[in-house]
Amino acid sequence: MVMMVYSVTMTVLRLMLPINSLNEPDYEYMEQYAKNMMRRKHQQYLDYLPPVKKKQETEYPEGV
Repeated sequence: MVMMVYSVTMTVLRLMLPINSLNEPDYEYMEQYAKNMMRRKHQQYLDYLPPVKKKQETEYPEGV
């Protein structure tokens, strides 16, 4: 399915969308694709950051 989008200057923009077996936009596929992209990008950010040091736990005397 191709969606046509027009701007003020009347430029035509064609968007190619995935379709299901009924020739309708496959919204479930697009949602899953977007979630996977977000997870992948999030992991890239985490891999880029330096490791976070754990705080040392303070040992308290008995009874406190």
